[in-house]
Formats: sequence, C-alpha cells, structure tokens
Amino acid sequence: MRYVDWYIRDREQRGVPIQWYEEPGLARGAFSTLITLEVKSAVTGGVWRAAALGDSCLFQVRDEALRVSFPIEAACELSSYPPLLPSRLADNEALRQSLALNEGDWQPGDSFYVMTDALAGWFLAAVDSGGSPWGTLRDLGSTDVIDFQTWIDLNRDNGCLRDDDVTLVRLDMY
Repeated sequence: MRYVDWYIRDREQRGVPIQWYEEPGLARGAFSTLITLEVKSAVTGGVWRAAALGDSCLFQVRDEALRVSFPIEAACELSSYPPLLPSRLADNEALRQSLALNEGDWQPGDSFYVMTDALAGWFLAAVDSGGSPWGTLRDLGSTDVIDFQTWIDLNRDNGCLRDDDVTLVRLDMY
C-alpha cells in the first residue's frame, strides 16, 4: 500500500492526479503468472523442481524430444483467464489450490525453456503439429539466423504468435 500512496502523491505533485476511472484498478492491484525452477546438480545430472501459477510454462527437452511440458501440456489448454498471483492477497486457500508443482531429473545435454503464455502457445501448437520448436528458439541469433526480436515481430505480423508480452529463458545443462 505504501507504493500506491507514494504513486498518488507523486502524480498530484506533477499535476497529473489520479482520475476516477483509475481508482478501481489501484484498489484491485496487479496480477501476474509465476513459474519457478530449482535445479540441483550431481556428478552426472541431477533433479529439478518447479512451481507454477497461471499459464507461464516450463519445457524440458532431451535428445531432441519434449520430455516435460508444465503446467500446460497442449495449446488448447491455454485460456484467457488463468489463475493469477495478486499483489494484494485476498484468498490464500484459492491461491494454494491453483499452485501446480512438478519435479523430475535432468541429464547433461538437456535444455529447459521457461516462457510466458504467448510464446508457450506458439511452442505447444508447434509440438501438437509434430514440430520441434525448441530448435527454432535454440538457433535464434546464431550465424545466418535472425535475432529473437525480429523473429517475434515476424511471427506476430503473420499471426503465428499472439500480440502479448513475450519472455523466454533457456537453460542448457552440462
């Protein structure tokens, strides 16, 4: 609440006070998806644990095959109303019930891809069609391959990627 108070005072000092239509949004707070990945290593591999709330996804690839898709396994499972983490906690029990947990093992050569829903939707649609989207994402920015931002722009323009925020983290295991 302290930040909201500071924000309101700052806006007033700058001569741009909060408008009536902004007040409900400030009262509701912000919402976000959340995905975590914890990796523990051993001599020849290790274990991982993940938690997810909402539709940000984790994918594990081994030997050019999708091994894990978490928490969503098919593009058709994505929705416009995923469970979200609120900045103003209202119902702890509902939040606990919406939290998904997973764990597994990893081996050297595995890759993990963590991404937000727009990119996850593209990724899962490609998998559903028999494709290997991890190869595309792995090669972006390498010699003779376009960079990530250009690829995002092109795929938004041609309708293959929803116009939404896009985040990608790739972790290659050695």
